[in-house]
Amino acid sequence: MSSSFGFIDTSGEFVIPPTYEDVTDFAGSRARFMAGGKVGYLDPDRREVIPLRFGEAGEFHEGLAAVMEWDPLIHAPDVHRDRAGALRQQKTNPVGYIDPVGEYAIEPAFRFGHEFSEGLAGVSYDGDEWGFIDATGEVRLVDVDRARPFREGYAWFETVAWRKGFLDKDLRVAIQPVYADAFGFCEGLAWVREESDDTGCHFLNPDGDRVLTFDTDCDNGFSNGLLYVREGDLSGFVNRNREWVIPPVFERPGPGFHEGMAAMQVAGKWGFLNTEGDMAIQPRYDAVSPFNSGLAAVRVGALWGFIDTAGDMVIEPRFGDGGSFHEGRCYAALPS
Repeated sequence: MSSSFGFIDTSGEFVIPPTYEDVTDFAGSRARFMAGGKVGYLDPDRREVIPLRFGEAGEFHEGLAAVMEWDPLIHAPDVHRDRAGALRQQKTNPVGYIDPVGEYAIEPAFRFGHEFSEGLAGVSYDGDEWGFIDATGEVRLVDVDRARPFREGYAWFETVAWRKGFLDKDLRVAIQPVYADAFGFCEGLAWVREESDDTGCHFLNPDGDRVLTFDTDCDNGFSNGLLYVREGDLSGFVNRNREWVIPPVFERPGPGFHEGMAAMQVAGKWGFLNTEGDMAIQPRYDAVSPFNSGLAAVRVGALWGFIDTAGDMVIEPRFGDGGSFHEGRCYAALPS
């Protein structure tokens, strides 16, 4: 694939020219760019502040990013994926954490490392022994088989029997691992499922009490106090009292509410609902992304443009791909 990704500002003009093979949106004033199997980081002023030197690199969260140095035996573009995975397993503790200028704040000492969240990051030395580190690199081990990032003071974990529970910030078990599936807390509740093949699910409070139970498909978290729930072949939104706030008349929802708007599909086209259930932006797009910074990417035919919350097309469709605006920048690609 030829290099075609760059970044636009809210006027739709390229402020970072489309010369990159691949990029990600900005997070923590840094965006990743990729070339030849290597990863580096850009700042919003188009400077390559961290050059291409990593084989694997995460987003910056709370000022740090988990990275793994590039290794030609593992990360070269012509290395088969299965071979790369096997070689990675043999590598001794390659993951560390860098600061925004590319210096190691926490030296490579881990086999795996998650992003920082609420001051802690889940790490593993060997894939079996897990713990959490703080920004100084101090490690506190936990007796779990896998641990995920903290959300609202709790992190779900998994046992060797693949059952999931939740830890609190003191790394004590707050909710026993009795669930087959789980997602992090959102608006005070956590989605869980007793068995993976169950249709229904439960929502737990921090004490582990089942506050809500659904026997049908629904989203894994409340958004703006509303939850997408499916009834038959149609979808709508309920509140915490299980009352329909937005009746189930839509084919397919997007990923919840963002900035007061939720994507929804009607007759094969996408538009946006507001939290009152009104179709604020009529369904006329072939694909959409969630709102962020007051703008949402929408696809008309093969090209992407951007609309505002009034539904006005503020950046005409002329891109082959488009992301979300962060810090006044959004990745975009020239049409192929």
